Amino acid sequence: MPFPKFQPQGDEALDKIPFQLKVKPGLRERIKAIPGWQSLLREKLEEWVEDWERNVRK
Repeated sequence: MPFPKFQPQGDEALDKIPFQLKVKPGLRERIKAIPGWQSLLREKLEEWVEDWERNVRK
């Protein structure tokens, strides 16, 4: 059975280079237990950066 190719949801393609960071022990498993954690994390990161950019420009 062939491995299914990743098909992003939405109109925009995702960046080909993954964003990686190290976290405290146990946090990775806790995050991965959240249903839809990847899309939720992408939304929160985008929200965080937009807030930061707004505050920096003031």
